[in-house]
Order: sequence, then structure tokens, then C-alpha cells
Amino acid sequence: MRKYIPQQTFYDFVYPNNNKAQYDVNDIVQNINSNIVSGTVTNFVATLVSGNLKVDFNYTWAKNGAEVFLNQAGGINTVSLHVMPAGVTYFKPWRCVDNLNTTSGSTTASGAYTGTFSSSTLGVPSLSGGIYYFEIRMIGALQNYIITQQYTVISTATPTPTPTKTPTPTPSMTSSPGSSASPTPSPTPTGSPGASLSPTPTRTITPSPTSTPGITPSLSPTPVYYPFSISAGYSTSGLACLDSTPVVTIYGGTGGFLSNSVFYSDSSLTTPYAGGGVYYNNTATNQYVQIDNSGNNTGGGTC
Repeated sequence: MRKYIPQQTFYDFVYPNNNKAQYDVNDIVQNINSNIVSGTVTNFVATLVSGNLKVDFNYTWAKNGAEVFLNQAGGINTVSLHVMPAGVTYFKPWRCVDNLNTTSGSTTASGAYTGTFSSSTLGVPSLSGGIYYFEIRMIGALQNYIITQQYTVISTATPTPTPTKTPTPTPSMTSSPGSSASPTPSPTPTGSPGASLSPTPTRTITPSPTSTPGITPSLSPTPVYYPFSISAGYSTSGLACLDSTPVVTIYGGTGGFLSNSVFYSDSSLTTPYAGGGVYYNNTATNQYVQIDNSGNNTGGGTC
């Protein structure tokens, strides 16, 4: 196939009707390659760990007969990752944080990617939970194949240990009752008959007071809780129902997922879960709820 070379017209300013069309005298032959690279991204998960953004996903890259982008080391650049953090609204906020490559001559590439990025890498003072935007670009020489991801990133907190209920010991009810001693009998008088003897006084023993054992107060029982594994948050219930990957565990006071009016981030049911007003999917029952920042269940249903 020959690439079309357009003519060039030379205008004669002296004789206006004497314009001439000139064609290239060289026979240039170039291949027209309209193929583009392609790829897929699966199992995408993003979380905040110790103030850093952690991104995990599986990817595939296919050459599809297209022209590839060769780097200075002679390899082929295949995939680049671009991130826009939550709350960023300034002009062109995308940050290229990483790129992957493969050996020259390869037509496919795939693997499991894991990357951790600090706030300085993303150009912000600090990172917080919220909706993050991602672009995974499959790289070609002439054009890129871009896959976008919108993900609600949640801070991963250290799990609160479940308190162990210590049984209250039964107090020993040992008492020391006082003993009442029998009076000492008076001795039989001896001596001459008719002699007047002073009677021996009877000794009365005061009984010991009965001791009342102290009662140890019993501990308050541990509240009953039910854990639920939920997906990432999404702006609509439909998007939440499509995600079956558990990301975080929340807790409720009843066993029915939809019957809980308030969800908590700890098993002691003291800290309400800050849901941000988005939708989450219970991956075990395939039911969704909408949770606000106070942990309230503002709506839900079955996918």
C-alpha cells in the first residue's frame, strides 16, 4: 500500500493563469498501520495505608500488530499509571506515578501490579479518604488505549481487638458464727455442813460478730455485634452491586444487614462508620446500603 503524497501548487504572480502543480519526484512507499494496542484491567483496589496510597490490580497488554513505543533501554513501554487524588480541582491534576515495560519483540504482557505512593508523589500535602480517579494507559507509538477507574478510597485502620469477657467469680460465703459457750458449772461446795459459801460467778462469752462477705460487682456484658464485609463505595447502587470484592469490615447490632439503622467501624459499636453518603455492596448477601458520615443507613435493597 502506498501513502498518498498531495501535489504542491506554485503560483505565478506575473502570469496568474500560469500556476503549475508539482509532484514529488521520489516514489515514497510507506505502510499505513491503523492498528492500536489494547488491554484489560481487573481486580482493581486502592486503599490508604499509613498515609500512603496503595494500588493493586491485574493487567494485560496486547500489541495487536500496532507500532510500539521503544524506550532508551531497547524495551517496550506497555503500561503507565496516572492518579488524581480526592479533592483536587486545579488545572490538569493528573500525576504519572509509575510505568511498566517488557522486552523488545514481545506482543503481549500481563501481571499483577502493586504500588505505594506518598502524598508528595501525588503533589498534595496529605492524602485522605474519598473518591480517587485513575487512568491505566496501554501505551503504543501512535496512540494510547486508556482505561479509567473511579474508586472510593478508605483509610485502613488498625482493627480493634475483641474484648474478652472475664467471668465474675462466685464469692465464698464463709462466715464465722460466734460460739455460745456453756456456762461453767459451779463446783460442789465442800467443807463443813451449814457453811455459807459464795457462789462462783458464771462466765458469759460474747459471741464473735458474723462477717458479711463483700460482693464483687460484675462486669458489663460485651455488646453483641455482627460483622459485614462490604465493597468500596460508589455514587450509585448499580455500580456498587457490580463490585463483589470485599474491602473493609463494618459492624452492626443486628444480624440482618439491611435491618441495621447504624453501622460502626469497631466491634464495640462505639464509633459510627463514616460512609460519605455513597453506596456499598455486602459481598456475602449481594445487598446494598447507603451510609452517611454518621454511620446511618439512609437506604438499601437487594442487587
